[in-house]
Amino acid sequence: MSDYARNIDFHQKAVLSDDVGIGVAHYLMLRYFGVCGCIDVDVARRSPFWRIERTGSALPDYLLWDANMHNIYILECKGTQTSKSNSLEQVRRGTEQVCSIKLPGRKVTPIVIGTCMLRNSTEVLIIDPEDDEGNGDGYGKYFSKNDGNLGDSIAWVIDEERFLGDMKALYMGKLLSFAGFDKEAFIQIPEHMKNEFGIYDIHDVHNTDIENVTTEFGTFRGRRRRLFERGGFIDIFQGLHSDLVNSYSNGKLTDFRLSAPGRQMASDSRNVIDHQGFYTKCSCDNNYFSIQSISPVGTLVEVNIESGERKSTGLQTQLSFL
Repeated sequence: MSDYARNIDFHQKAVLSDDVGIGVAHYLMLRYFGVCGCIDVDVARRSPFWRIERTGSALPDYLLWDANMHNIYILECKGTQTSKSNSLEQVRRGTEQVCSIKLPGRKVTPIVIGTCMLRNSTEVLIIDPEDDEGNGDGYGKYFSKNDGNLGDSIAWVIDEERFLGDMKALYMGKLLSFAGFDKEAFIQIPEHMKNEFGIYDIHDVHNTDIENVTTEFGTFRGRRRRLFERGGFIDIFQGLHSDLVNSYSNGKLTDFRLSAPGRQMASDSRNVIDHQGFYTKCSCDNNYFSIQSISPVGTLVEVNIESGERKSTGLQTQLSFL
C-alpha cells in the first residue's frame, strides 16, 4: 500500500481495508475455485425457500457457486492494515460467522479469507473451518440434513430447485443493476421476493442514462458517473457486455468465459492476468490517466482522470495503490 493509502482518515482506511479484502477474496475464488456466480448472503436470505436459524453471530458475506451450481461456497471476507496478529484474530472471528447451508447431495464449503496489508507486503490467509469431527476437513464436504452446523448459524434450503433459481435470478439482476439497467434488474427479481426490496411497481424504477463503450472484445453498455470537478475530473464507467445485457434481460444465465468474446479475452497474452480472463489496460500522459478493467464475468470498469497541469502528478500518485 502506498503512503497515500495508508495515511487516509482512520474510518476511510477501515472501509478501504474491507473493500480490498472483498476484492482479493473474490479474485481468489474466481482464480482458484472457478466460481461464476456470487450473491450477498443478506440478499439471498430473503428467499422464502431458505430458512436461517441464528444464535447471535453475524451472517457471512457471500454465497458463491461454480458452473451448474455443483459446488456451493459460503465466504467471509476480512481485511486490515494494522498487524498480522489482528488479521489472525479477524480470521478466527470469521470462522464463527460462517454458517453452513444444507443442500443434500451438493458440496457446500465454508471459507474465510483474510487480507493483511502491511507497509512492505501483503499476506492472504485462507482457511476452511473444521467439520463436525474437528479434523479440519471441512473443505468439499457433502452435507445431509443430519449433519451438525459448522458455525453459529444454520441455513436450511427448503426447496432446492426454487432456491437456486432465486439465486440465479438475483445474480442476473445484480449485474444488470450494476450497469444501470434497473428496470431489467427489477423484472428478474422473482415475484415472491419483490416486496422484500420495497419496490412493488416497475413504474417506480428508472434506468440511468446508458452509454456504450467499444473494446476489442465487443461493446459494453452501462452508466458513467463523474465524482468531482476541480480543475479536472474523475469519472467511472460501469458496464456489462452487450451480449450479457440481452441474455440476462431475457432471464437466461450465461457464463461469459465460455462465450466467444470471453474466450478471446482469456487468450490475449498482452493484458490478461494469469490467463484467467482478468483484462486490464492503462494509458496516461502528463494530465490524463485511464485504466480499463474487464472481469471474467463480463463486467467492465473504466476510470478516467484528467486534471490541471500542476495537479496531474499528484492525482496519478494518489491512485497508485489501486
